[in-house]
Amino acid sequence: MIYKRTIKNQLYVLKGLIINTIVFFAILFICYSSEQNNNVTTFFILLSVWSILFLIILFLHIDYYLKAKKVEIDNTLRCITFDDLKPIPFNEINKIVICVTPELVKKMVKSTPFGDYHYAKFITNNGESYYFTSLLCNNVQKELSTLPILKEGKVKLLASTFWS
Repeated sequence: MIYKRTIKNQLYVLKGLIINTIVFFAILFICYSSEQNNNVTTFFILLSVWSILFLIILFLHIDYYLKAKKVEIDNTLRCITFDDLKPIPFNEINKIVICVTPELVKKMVKSTPFGDYHYAKFITNNGESYYFTSLLCNNVQKELSTLPILKEGKVKLLASTFWS
């Protein structure tokens, strides 16, 4: 199976930001459509909250975009290839750490715009790390659960690959 970054997957993880942007502008329209409610302070408070959310999403998206371009998993040869580098046999993978947001673990309604960002970190026997992010596949945890390489994986509540 070959997993690549696609526009569809990128839009899927960005849907939280898109929905929050629509809600933000709807609230602005409702607040400022009446003549008597033209409060500039409210506008800048709402704009700053939206800007903080936007910066978090921008940081996560760039981080994920740079970590993995393509992952190819070959069950017949029992190997995995990251970004067209040399194939890594399944038995050389020491540990897989799956990092997700609390919303995905508890199967909650995604209330934050970064709720769809998650990744798996493959650590080889010689200590090298490779990433399989949600820009390649919408549900990384589900995809990896079908593979014979998933050992006793550890699930962390963390969305950014920068801190891992």
